[in-house]
Amino acid sequence: MITASAHALPGRIAINIGEVLALLSLASLTLEPLLGSAAAAAFLASGALLMLSQPLHSLSSLLRWWPLLLLPVYCLLSIFWSEFPASTLRYGLQMTFTLAVAIVIANRVPAVALLRGLFLIYSLGIVLSLGVGRNSDGAAWLGIFDSKNAFAAYVAVYALICVGLVFDRDAPRWMRLAALGGALLSLPLL
Repeated sequence: MITASAHALPGRIAINIGEVLALLSLASLTLEPLLGSAAAAAFLASGALLMLSQPLHSLSSLLRWWPLLLLPVYCLLSIFWSEFPASTLRYGLQMTFTLAVAIVIANRVPAVALLRGLFLIYSLGIVLSLGVGRNSDGAAWLGIFDSKNAFAAYVAVYALICVGLVFDRDAPRWMRLAALGGALLSLPLL
C-alpha cells in the first residue's frame, strides 16, 4: 500500500515494502485459479522477499509464535511413516513456508492495512469471476474457480471482509461504500 509517512520527504509518498510484498503474496494466492503454477511461484518469491526484507523481524516473529509451527513440524516428521514420503515432504515444506509467511504478515502488516488490502484483492477476484467466469452445467456459477464450493468459500470470505470494512470508520468513504456494495453483491453470488 502507498501511505504517507513521517519519514518521507515533503511532497513525496513512502511505500511500505512489507505491506506491498504481503499483498502481492496474498494476491498471487487469489489469482492461482487463473495463473496456476505462475501464481505459486509469485507467492514463493514475494513471501521470501517479505521475510528477507527484514530478516531479524521475521525471525523474531517466527520464534514468538513457534507453537503455530508445531503442526508443520509434525507433518514433516510424518515422512518417516508415510506411504509416499516424497510427496509428504513436498507438502510439508509447502505448509511450513506458507504458515511462516502468514506469521510474518500477521506481525508486520497492521490489521487495518491488511483488511483494506484484502478488500482490494478479493474485489479483483470477484470482478474477474463475474467478467471471465463460467458456470459448470448451466446452473452453478464457478467464477474463476474449478468448483462452486471454491467460489462460494471465496465469496463468503469476501462478504466478511466487506462487512468488516463497512464498520471501519477510518476507511475512506468510497471504500466503505464499495464494501457495502460488495457485501450486498455477495448475497446473490452465494
